[in-house]
Amino acid sequence: MCDKQAGDPQEVKAIYNAYCEGRTEPLPLGALKSNMGHSEAGSGVAAVIKVMIAYENECIPPNINFNTLKGELEKYFPPLLAVTEKYPYTPGLAGVNNFGIGGSNTHALFEPNYKLETNDRLRIAEKIPRIVNICGRTEDAVKYVMDFIQNNPKRVTNDFLALLAPVMKTTPDINSAGKPYR
Repeated sequence: MCDKQAGDPQEVKAIYNAYCEGRTEPLPLGALKSNMGHSEAGSGVAAVIKVMIAYENECIPPNINFNTLKGELEKYFPPLLAVTEKYPYTPGLAGVNNFGIGGSNTHALFEPNYKLETNDRLRIAEKIPRIVNICGRTEDAVKYVMDFIQNNPKRVTNDFLALLAPVMKTTPDINSAGKPYR
């Protein structure tokens, strides 16, 4: 929601009319302004980043500083749902609304990029080192990466390891890239 006195009713009504006819499950709505204030020209990019974070973590981050709906908005909730707590989300179609101070209005739809298994993936696998060095500036940094690998086996793909190896590639010297912990 754009959180402007004049903008919220139009935005919510448009979302309701476009996506809620015949809907039986709630349609969660996230917002940025309550989390980060006015961001002017950067608001669209921030909204896209929030969608990517939701895809990656399979949850919609909550709107903070949200207390109650304005009276004229109540009739749209439900099926619309203001996300006030971490909300489980299976990545799928996501919409981003953006309202500019000069009167511009945009709506963009996003969909996750599901990678399909292909035969060329085997060529990538051949290039993966047999040992991937995990290093960091602190012990906690190394533990964080190790915990991520252990707790997210479905996300630790050949592509992930191929990207991780060069990032972690340093010599054991304590001065190498400032990452003395292994």
